[in-house]
Amino acid sequence: MLEFLEAVFLGIVQGLTEFLPVSSSGHLLLGQYFLGLDQERFGLSFDVALHLGTLLAVISFFWRDLLRMAAAFLRSLCRRSIAEPDAKLAYLVLASTVPAALIGFFLEDFFETAVRSPWVVVFNLVLVGVLFIVGEAVGRKTRDSSKLTFREAVGIGLAQAAALVPGVSRSGATITLGSFWGSSARRPRASRS
Repeated sequence: MLEFLEAVFLGIVQGLTEFLPVSSSGHLLLGQYFLGLDQERFGLSFDVALHLGTLLAVISFFWRDLLRMAAAFLRSLCRRSIAEPDAKLAYLVLASTVPAALIGFFLEDFFETAVRSPWVVVFNLVLVGVLFIVGEAVGRKTRDSSKLTFREAVGIGLAQAAALVPGVSRSGATITLGSFWGSSARRPRASRS
């Protein structure tokens, strides 16, 4: 029963921190450390299971947008064109996913063992927080996401890959990078037809 309550508590920590520009994985690791939980029992596999729950929440909220992007992607294969904004966005999302997927696949052991330390988490929380504040202060915020290039999408993918290290927030890293590039959070909505 105690193990179940510990898992519920960590699930709450994950749920509260996932959609903020702070590291939910880092907070999970710190929660495990301060509560004296067994890292073998509540390690990377447990984190992945919690993130799957988050993924399901995101899909259930954005399912219309995801379907629209998927349809535009399939149309682009037939037309051999990414002129449609939703098709371009689908390709950019794919391009930004590849770096993190490759780095996570090839360096899984490193991320599972070498960097799962509370001190790494604390250092990264502070570092990313400082970079976030600086990015917000110096960023021009004049570009919207429709101007994003494939090269920048790969850069965003690399920022997401940095979030494989506990304490680095995936959303915080990508927002910070976008701020330094002068991007704003606005995305023009595609017309629904």
